[in-house]
Amino acid sequence: MFICTFRISYIKQVYGVVIIMAIVIDQEKCGKIKNCPGEGLCIKLCEKGAIIEENGDVVLVPEKCDECDICIQNCPNQAISKA
Repeated sequence: MFICTFRISYIKQVYGVVIIMAIVIDQEKCGKIKNCPGEGLCIKLCEKGAIIEENGDVVLVPEKCDECDICIQNCPNQAISKA
């Protein structure tokens, strides 16, 4: 028996089609802003405001994310990925 598990960050509907957004921030890899070599570069680069700082943590606001992958490509800790 094969069991497949995955994490869905957010599901949204566009033009009647359901899209599963699977951007994930690994909090163990993330240095948060105080320990990030890029000093919160993901937050600075996100034009949609989908990545924010909340209580010292870097948090994804899924309803704002358009999956442009800029955060994934520029995270110095490789803490952001697609699930």
